[in-house]
Amino acid sequence: MKDQAIPYKIYLQEEELPKAWYNLRADMKNKPAPLLNPATLKPMTADELKPVFCDELVAQELDDTTPYIEIPQEIRDFYKMYRPSPLVRAYCLEEKLQTPAKIYYKFEGNNTSGSHKLNSAIAQAYYAKKQGLKGVTTETGAGQWGTALSMACSYFGLDCKVYMVKVSYEQMASLVFLFTSCFQFCHKHSVTDQFFIFSYNTKVMIHQSHIFTRCGNPVKCVIDLRSDCIFYAHFFSA
Repeated sequence: MKDQAIPYKIYLQEEELPKAWYNLRADMKNKPAPLLNPATLKPMTADELKPVFCDELVAQELDDTTPYIEIPQEIRDFYKMYRPSPLVRAYCLEEKLQTPAKIYYKFEGNNTSGSHKLNSAIAQAYYAKKQGLKGVTTETGAGQWGTALSMACSYFGLDCKVYMVKVSYEQMASLVFLFTSCFQFCHKHSVTDQFFIFSYNTKVMIHQSHIFTRCGNPVKCVIDLRSDCIFYAHFFSA
């Protein structure tokens, strides 16, 4: 096939979506080093992992021999809301690099969570629900994982408690202040219509007091509310 015949984006049909996860370790001659217990520095056992992970996830984590693990139908149905996602040929990058290599990347930003992390978050929530758990607890840095797991838990009716690591909280103190201010503004003025906040590297959408964000470096924000109210807020990064 000639290069010019390769499209920029390649899509599968829904019926072509994979029905199994591929366990790469099963085909590796040199297996990855095992997880170590930080207290004993010995390989983690299933019993040691169970306080943190669901039983099925522990089994998959320790499985080095099964090449394909069937994806439950409930998860495959969920995937159809935002998959198939395109395989993209990076023509522009190839040109800039002046390389004979053919570069492809998988675009996973076309879902509500904004990243590939929803693919595994929905599986973790599914197995937690199947095991009879009422909720899960996790940590997040910039917020993508916390967003993904929260969405997955909401889908299966689970409680989800997310802790933000201290360094990320401090790095994004201006955004935290911005979100808090916006929630207070929405509550005070009974805002239900959607409005947008724009800054140089940040776009935040608030709709009926729910925030979806891709974090950047906020310097100046302008809020345009139903075109009859403009609110200016200035924030400066540390």
